[in-house]
Amino acid sequence: MKKLIISGGSGFLGSLLTDYFWNSFGEIVLLSRKQKPQHNNVRTVLWDAKTFSGWER
Repeated sequence: MKKLIISGGSGFLGSLLTDYFWNSFGEIVLLSRKQKPQHNNVRTVLWDAKTFSGWER
């Protein structure tokens, strides 16, 4: 399964990328400071861009 990780995924550019790639990947992970509800194969991981929180594994 191919996975796409988008940093800043809840912003304008992240939203465009998610809309474009949502059916090309088995899972899309958005790294964001804001939680968004899971939709189809897209989920959000909270990240402050300063510390490691487990998403990098």
